[in-house]
Amino acid sequence: MASTERIRLAQEIHDGIAQDLIGIGYSLDLMLAAPEISAQTRITIRTLRFEVTDLIDKVRREMYQLRSPLGSTLSQELTSLAENICGDTALTLEIDQSNGEFPTDTEYEITRIASELLQNVSRHSKATAVVVQYYEREEMTSLVVSDNGVGVEDPEILRRGLAGVKERSANIGAAFTISSSTQGTRAELCIPAACKKS
Repeated sequence: MASTERIRLAQEIHDGIAQDLIGIGYSLDLMLAAPEISAQTRITIRTLRFEVTDLIDKVRREMYQLRSPLGSTLSQELTSLAENICGDTALTLEIDQSNGEFPTDTEYEITRIASELLQNVSRHSKATAVVVQYYEREEMTSLVVSDNGVGVEDPEILRRGLAGVKERSANIGAAFTISSSTQGTRAELCIPAACKKS
């Protein structure tokens, strides 16, 4: 399939199925917030909400695969992602273009993690500078996102805010750590070499 056709199909999925599923998710959230529903109904709705979330993620995977230029690497995807999200923030990229390939599902999760970390920086950190590093060292590939923002010193807030990142990290067998202070935040994803394509 030609690249332009792949992008057009991805856009149609985004504007159609993806938005419909997101709308259903919002409706379920509203139902869960209603105080009059019974405990059993709440359990059923929550189960449906999890299933819809899984479907949304599957659709996003398909869009990612369709939008990714044929032959593009994860390093190139991370570069594009950082440049698009960081906007006017001073951005330093230290991305090793020679890193080996991961399976498509793993690459998707890595880009989703990178996106969430960068979105957090953009929306909440008040940072004026961001550094994105992606490199391989001692049988481990690391993705590091650091900033000079205001930071979050409460570990519970960090835990809740990055629950999705930690779950995605666990799904691909990677380790995720984060440290934050009033001088900034540093988040690191470490993916073992065993996760790469053989």
